[in-house]
Amino acid sequence: MAKTNSLSAFVPPDPDLSRLPVTFYVGGTPLFGLALIIAGILGPFVVGGILGLIGLVAVGLPDSWGWIVLGFAAIPLLAIPWGWWVMHTKTVVQVGADLVAYRRDTPVRTTRWQAPLSEYTAIVYRKVLPPSRSKAEVSMHGIELWHGRGEHNVRLVQATDETLARGTQKQLARLTGLKMKDGDPVRS
Repeated sequence: MAKTNSLSAFVPPDPDLSRLPVTFYVGGTPLFGLALIIAGILGPFVVGGILGLIGLVAVGLPDSWGWIVLGFAAIPLLAIPWGWWVMHTKTVVQVGADLVAYRRDTPVRTTRWQAPLSEYTAIVYRKVLPPSRSKAEVSMHGIELWHGRGEHNVRLVQATDETLARGTQKQLARLTGLKMKDGDPVRS
């Protein structure tokens, strides 16, 4: 009997780039959402414990130190609703022989559209820079499907490994017949 990893239910499968249709699961995984929820539950104990120990050994702390500890310990609780949101959000892009289908489900709404593959012009590699220059050492590598009119551009892959992103670009270009291009870097 084959053993299955219980965490594999929280991670979507990798795209099968051997044939069309190819299904991409874009965005955060339910495993990331679970990690956020666990951090939100354990965080108050860690923060409260550290600040509580400081309060036991430090001299000259304000009388309101207990309230300060409580306030800082409550901050990690914000990770719980964020994790719940990530666990209940799913974005799926399916690239078929003649159609690209997009579906994004969130707890609030569902967005979906379809576009003919013939309207797409290229599969583009772009370096994805962090949102601010303060984290300049961390950059990602993205693969996007570019629509001719720009209406339905969609990022399919965002990886830390450039080789993985370039390999995905090459395989998808081979399957779809679209040309490969390099795009300008973009901030996430």
